[in-house]
Amino acid sequence: SASASMWASSRSSSSSSQERLAEPPLTLVHGDFRPENLRFAPSAAFAATSTAAAGPAVPRVAAFDWGLAHLGRGAWDLAYCIIVSQPPNVRRQREAALVSRYLRASGDSTEQKLWEELRFAALGILSLIIMTRA
Repeated sequence: SASASMWASSRSSSSSSQERLAEPPLTLVHGDFRPENLRFAPSAAFAATSTAAAGPAVPRVAAFDWGLAHLGRGAWDLAYCIIVSQPPNVRRQREAALVSRYLRASGDSTEQKLWEELRFAALGILSLIIMTRA
């Protein structure tokens, strides 16, 4: 039937994206990386860490709720944060800047490769949301 074929195809796509995101290089992935699971130091602490020699202060942030942590590609956390932490119209305005900033900070991927990884991560994340929320 058409629905059985569609189900098999979606399972295959989900498996492919999971396999792709399990390929090295791997890192510790939070798994639920969104603003609700982050805590930032007060802004006064930012100013205290800034010196003329060291440059501008780096915000201090801590992630918590590591219940979904696993080994995987860093693109998973980036994609998860982009997808679940903002409405689509805001995401569209910010995603290119976030991806660019991620590339500069990580230095481990080309822009084209990262966008490909983000697409695979998005498929996995959407599958996870559908399966756990349905």
